[in-house]
Amino acid sequence: MNMSNRTRQIIEILLQAEGELTVGEIAQQIDVSARTIHRELTNVEQYLTAFHMELIRKSGSGIKLSGSPEQQKALVESLSSIKEVDYTAEDRQLLILCLLLTADEPIKLFALGYDLKVAVSTITNDLNMLEKWVKKWRVMLVRKRGLGVVLSGTETQLRELIRQLIKLRLDPTELITDPLRLEEHPLYQRLFQLAGKSIMSDVESTLWLWEEQWESHLSEEAYTDLLLRLSIAINRIRSRRSIQQGEWKKLRFRHDLHESTTELLIELLSKHFAIEFTNEEKTYIYFIIAKVHEEYLQSLLGDDLMLTQAIGQITQEVERTFKVDFSEDRSLRDGLFHHMKVSLQRLSDGHVIRNPLLEHIMKDYDELFATVRTAAARHLPNIDIPNEEIGFIVTHFGAALERSKQLQPDVHAILVCSTGIGSSKLLQVRLQKEFPQIRIVDRVSWYEASRIPKERYDMIISTIDLPINPSSYLKVSPLITQEDADHLLAYIRTTAIASKPYADADELHANSAHSAEAELDQLMSHKITLDQILWILEQFEVVQLEAEYENLPSVLEAACFDVQQKELIVEPDLVKQRLLDREKKGTQMIPGTNLALFHTRSTSILTSSLTLYRLSKPIEVDKQQQSRLDQFLLMLAPQSLPWESLEVLSEISALLLEDELIELLHRGEEQSIRHYLTTKLHAFYKTKQKGE
Repeated sequence: MNMSNRTRQIIEILLQAEGELTVGEIAQQIDVSARTIHRELTNVEQYLTAFHMELIRKSGSGIKLSGSPEQQKALVESLSSIKEVDYTAEDRQLLILCLLLTADEPIKLFALGYDLKVAVSTITNDLNMLEKWVKKWRVMLVRKRGLGVVLSGTETQLRELIRQLIKLRLDPTELITDPLRLEEHPLYQRLFQLAGKSIMSDVESTLWLWEEQWESHLSEEAYTDLLLRLSIAINRIRSRRSIQQGEWKKLRFRHDLHESTTELLIELLSKHFAIEFTNEEKTYIYFIIAKVHEEYLQSLLGDDLMLTQAIGQITQEVERTFKVDFSEDRSLRDGLFHHMKVSLQRLSDGHVIRNPLLEHIMKDYDELFATVRTAAARHLPNIDIPNEEIGFIVTHFGAALERSKQLQPDVHAILVCSTGIGSSKLLQVRLQKEFPQIRIVDRVSWYEASRIPKERYDMIISTIDLPINPSSYLKVSPLITQEDADHLLAYIRTTAIASKPYADADELHANSAHSAEAELDQLMSHKITLDQILWILEQFEVVQLEAEYENLPSVLEAACFDVQQKELIVEPDLVKQRLLDREKKGTQMIPGTNLALFHTRSTSILTSSLTLYRLSKPIEVDKQQQSRLDQFLLMLAPQSLPWESLEVLSEISALLLEDELIELLHRGEEQSIRHYLTTKLHAFYKTKQKGE
């Protein structure tokens, strides 16, 4: 039986009282108003009825419980076993929103107040708060006199509102695992229902089959977001809430994916769920695939130069405090960038960051935590970064500090860690430091863990619950508690090593062949990296734009025409528009300079290129910031590009924050700039070799 925490508090106070208590005395103990207590007494009386007890109210003296010792004993035992439901103001508001998203008609305010056990005035205040939030997603909260309240928006807008609501309150791991603790709470029951959690495993199985054929290699975050979007959509369709005809006429989006990609997924989903998708629903699925894919591609390059600069400054402060050198640790820099780009955007959107490891991180890395928190406040002054996010950043630095102390192992393990790249690497370093017999052969996402061939590993180590047989993996904390250490040792001795068969001649030959294959793959990877570096250096040039341009679109049009003349791109207008779209999302100006980096990827781009354009007359690009542009680097790349090539382009982006390169770009000749890039990219390649 559910009851509010306040109802329970009142009953417990009355049970302990020796005589009558006034409403004011009870209110003082609970720290609420007397009016609130009067309203809650109705719930108290309803609960007491089940125990044949009464609430005696005496005018002028107070109230007390009436019942035999046996009845009171039964009441006490009941209180110890009931499930409490204590809604915070935010819980209540989100629950109201969940109710509105599933309602087929307006809901009266008094009905909401009755269900949530609050006054209509409280519901009115909650609706005022919700009205502001839903507007951000182009949904209106409409109150109809005599009828109630209802959400007004297209089905597409309502689905996006559900997605934002889920992301606001739930972590990805809470969607893919079985969090019984959360399912007991009515709010989370509603959130899971909206997210389509009951069908998510079926959607995930279909999605995995599709991605294998598409070979898209989406990141874990992009994959999970696509899974959530599809689950919401199918759940709504099965509830007869479909996108209406004509709803997409006003929606415009650009894509570079072939239609067969979407058709394949639609065919798989239609077969699995026995759903006939309308043309509108097919277009919607096409849209979310294109959206997720575009967001993923944009995250691969460090295009947020202000964030890159802040990360560099924070890293320097950690280096000075701990007397270490992270200059060659690309893993640290890239991990911080990809994590913080997402998390800072979530903070900007009003999402709450939760970090279940915060207490352990603050205890084990107290000095590092203090250093990172101070540095983040100094170099990201316009963002209020909570301790939960600082904790995640600390795990990246913690992994980097311990990275050099790796020992040779002999037990092959797969790591699964969904709290971020930093936590995963920190766990890997701690394992290899404290358990030298463990070799980490791969770090994978939750959805890959159940599909890795068992011959590739001896054990799976995970920081989260996985949707596989619990006996198939070992769950630990990223910080390795003593209990975790004991379990690991026992698992290694009794399971991992014991289950390893003695190798015969055939197996040794197979292992040797596998090793040779891995070495060949590594050589191919080196070749791709070197080819990309050499190509960028060979075709790099400095171009002087002689004409005087009035604005950024005209400048980019001239640059794209120049690149087209060199037969590096087709459809220059499309490339120009993509560059302008990226600029609208955030300035590409390098902080403190009149230099910018414009870059994009598209099927209209035939091969990678890097060009420095110098203007004969500066142009204004941002009136508010008073930014003036007199030269810019144009970095273009095809839509389909190996990861090794992306690493090279990302390295060039990071180099733009070095004072020496900025000085060269302003005044240096083409040969001097090429020589500098050659030296830096050669160092990058050697560091990559050393890391492998």
